[in-house]
Amino acid sequence: LPGLVVSWEGAHGNVAALVAHATPRELKIVAFNMAKTFQDVNLRIWELENGTYEVLEGTDLDGDDKPDIVTTRRTIHLKRYSAIHLTLRPRKTTIIEINQVDKETPLWNLPDLAIGPEDLQFDPVTEKGQLVIHNIGAKKSPNFTLQVENERRETLLKKEISGLDAPLDFHSKTVVVDLSGLHILGSRTLIFRVNAEPAFEEITEENNTLRKTF
Repeated sequence: LPGLVVSWEGAHGNVAALVAHATPRELKIVAFNMAKTFQDVNLRIWELENGTYEVLEGTDLDGDDKPDIVTTRRTIHLKRYSAIHLTLRPRKTTIIEINQVDKETPLWNLPDLAIGPEDLQFDPVTEKGQLVIHNIGAKKSPNFTLQVENERRETLLKKEISGLDAPLDFHSKTVVVDLSGLHILGSRTLIFRVNAEPAFEEITEENNTLRKTF
């Protein structure tokens, strides 16, 4: 959504927050935990550039919107849809300052492999089927791996796939992978992963995994 800088997950109505400062490279957030206990939340990022950031968390003791006690300082990779786990102290104001250290490849210059439930056709009895893999990003992907695991995270199949073009001509770019050779060995759940390591960066990795339970 335009103007949506951050969103919160797990706050359960106990967190009052203000975005005090926001640019594509910096964020400052003032958050008050109204609960009587520590609150574990995820801060979801929507507008920061792809890059490496220093994230500082501290407690404001005198109401000047500055951290008087620094509780956490860390350096992490962030981009659109990244989540930062925070633990907010009870009945205290927490200051979160996020500042870019290194800018990395813009998201509009990255590939984005994707798989969904409608892309899988597989019969567990005959052990035959196929999986359609998409590139919905802006660049051709390098070669990548499709890996299939069971609920015990045992690898059942691994295939190397050639790089997939980006849909720059507004026509979908897909590859259909034959799943012959996938023996489920009594498994009840299959987990399909593309670029699982990962071998290269994508716009998002949220659409790289598909779970199918029989």
